[in-house]
Amino acid sequence: MPELQTTLTELAHSQVGLQLGPTDLCFVVALRARADQSGTTAFEEEALVDVFHQVLNLVEPTAEAPRLRATSAIRRLREQRLLTRIDGAGMVRAGEFALTRLADALAEFFLTEETLTRESLSILTNTLTLQLNEIKTSAAKGRLTPDEWRQRVVQPLRITAGDLLGGIERRQRGLDLSQEHIREKIAALLREDWFAAIEACEALLEETAGTLRELNDILLKDTATLQSLLQDIAEVAREAGAIEANRATQQLADQVDRVAAWGASRQRAWSDYYRYVQRFLRDVVRLDPGRALSQRLRDQLRTFLPEAGPGEQTGGNFAFIAASPMPLPLLRVPDMRAERPPVTRPAGLHDQPLEEVVADVAPIEVDAKARELLAKKPDGLSDVIREIVGLMPDADRYRTVGRITAICAVDTRIGREHERPWVAVERIGERHSLLVEEWRFDWSKPLKKRKERS
Repeated sequence: MPELQTTLTELAHSQVGLQLGPTDLCFVVALRARADQSGTTAFEEEALVDVFHQVLNLVEPTAEAPRLRATSAIRRLREQRLLTRIDGAGMVRAGEFALTRLADALAEFFLTEETLTRESLSILTNTLTLQLNEIKTSAAKGRLTPDEWRQRVVQPLRITAGDLLGGIERRQRGLDLSQEHIREKIAALLREDWFAAIEACEALLEETAGTLRELNDILLKDTATLQSLLQDIAEVAREAGAIEANRATQQLADQVDRVAAWGASRQRAWSDYYRYVQRFLRDVVRLDPGRALSQRLRDQLRTFLPEAGPGEQTGGNFAFIAASPMPLPLLRVPDMRAERPPVTRPAGLHDQPLEEVVADVAPIEVDAKARELLAKKPDGLSDVIREIVGLMPDADRYRTVGRITAICAVDTRIGREHERPWVAVERIGERHSLLVEEWRFDWSKPLKKRKERS
C-alpha cells in the first residue's frame, strides 16, 4: 500500500501529535454542543472566548487570567488541527473559526451514544437493501457510458451505501463500549454486595445476550440478501467492462462480510463470558454467601509458608510445576475390532454351595466403645479416636477412624468455629502417623433426637 506508506511518512516527519488536557477536551465538546444548539458551523473569536470562560468556570473555578488562557487554548487547538480559521483577514481583525473533522469526531464520541439496537439495525439494513436495488436497476439499463457508470453506480455505492454501512459499524463500536461498561458494572456489583448482586448480574447478562441474539439473527438474514444484490451488480459491471464499478462493489461486499463477522464474533465472545459468570455465581457466590470459605482460604494461604527466623531467607512465592507425561510409543497399529465370544451355556450345577463365614464383631465393639467414651463428654474428636485407634491393627485404623467420626457427627453437637486445626492422634518415633481434623464438642445444650430433628 504505497499511499499508506506515504501518509505515515508525512505524519512522522511533521511530528503530528495530540496533547489535550481535561480543559481543552471540555472546550472542544462544548463548542460542538454550542454548534448543535445554535445550528451554526463557525464561531467568532469572542464566541470562542465566551465558551471557554463557561468551561473554565465549571472545571477550574479558581483559575486566574481567563482571557489569556482562552487565547492559549485557541492557539493549541489550531496547532493540533482541531480548530481552523476560515476567514481571509489574517491578523488584521478578529477571525472566524470552525471545528475540523478531527475535533468533530472527538466531540461526537463523548456526546453521542450510538448503540446498535434491533430497530436501528433493521432500518439501516432495509435502507441499504432499497439503495442496492436502485443501483442494480440503474446498472441493468442498457449500455451506460463511463460517466453514467460513475454517477449511477460507483458514487452511490461509495457514498450512500458506504455511509449506511459506516453507520452500522459506528453503532457496533458503541455496542462494544456498552458491553464493556456492563462487564465493569457486574464486577462492581459483585465487589460491593457479594450475594445480593446475583439477581442484578443475571438480569444484565440475559438482557445483553438477548440483544446480541436478535442482532445476529438480523445480520444472518440481511447480509445474505445484501451479498446477493452486490453479486448481481458485480456481474453486470464485469459484463459491461466497468472496472471501477466492479472494484467499488467488491469493497462494499468486503465491508458487509466484516459486519457479519463482527456479529458472529461478539455472539461467541459474550456466550463465553455468560457461561463464565454463571459458573462463578453458581459455584462460588451461591456456595459461599458469607465469604467465609474464601476468607479462610486466603488466611491459610497467607500462613502456609513458615516464618523465617533470624538470618534465614523467607520462603518464595507459590508455584505450580507440572510436566506432561511422555507418550508411550506404539510399535504396531492396534486392531480395534472387538472379539465377541461365542454364546455358550454353563455346565454343571447352578447353585453354589454356601460357605460358613465367621461374623466380624469388631465394628460393633468399636461403636460400643465410641458411645461409651462419648458418655464421659470428652473435649473433642481426637480424644475419642486416640483411645480406640491404638488398639486396632494397622490395616483397620483408617476404617475405624471413619466409623468413630460418623458416630460423633450423629451423637454430639459440633462447634461452629471457622478454623479447625489438624492434631495427631498417634505418634510413632518423631513423625505423626495419623492426623485428624479436630472437632470441638459442644455439651452446653442437650442434643435433639434424630426423629425430633427430622
